[in-house]
Amino acid sequence: MINFTLTIDGKKKTINSPSAWNELTLYQFIRIENEFMKDKENFILLFNILTGLDIEFLEGSKDKEVEKQLYRICAFICEPIELDNVTHSDALLINGDAVMIPKDLSDITLGQKIMVSQAIKNIDDIVTKIPIVLANIMQPAKDGKYDRHKVKELEVIINDCNGLECYSLAKGFFLRSKILNNIGLTNSKAYQSQRMRQRNISPKWLTEIG
Repeated sequence: MINFTLTIDGKKKTINSPSAWNELTLYQFIRIENEFMKDKENFILLFNILTGLDIEFLEGSKDKEVEKQLYRICAFICEPIELDNVTHSDALLINGDAVMIPKDLSDITLGQKIMVSQAIKNIDDIVTKIPIVLANIMQPAKDGKYDRHKVKELEVIINDCNGLECYSLAKGFFLRSKILNNIGLTNSKAYQSQRMRQRNISPKWLTEIG
């Protein structure tokens, strides 16, 4: 992670930002995949995603420190990453607690089946639905039994989990789970599309603007 201080509206503010792919939250990962990857020259958008700094503030800034940190922070995005090779551990860290990942989904509840089915129906990009999919699968593991109200709460919390781990975990559920395959809840085509997406980002902007 990178920490730096900026003066915003006359006040000093400490900014935290990931400096590597494996430091992204799920929320940041989803926004990079669905927003920045469609507009790869928009590094102000990327800086906003990584730091939470307001886009209008960034666009109007004359602060050399802002410019310096933009180059520093956004550079790692130029590093290639193959999502197929990303792995996850045996437990997902949720709000500081390690929740064991279910290996056997044969006892998935009817509520889980319906919620996941509705979530992925008629979509081409499964990445957007990772939070709701993982919330439905992980909530019983976290709380002991399925509760759709707690699923909604967990869906928000999961956005703060590690982005690459969540991607790998959700992918594993869909491509390897027999129960999800049997009930037609897989969307391997969406993952294929994600994998084949052109991910190379030209570092040209680093020299042109810098």
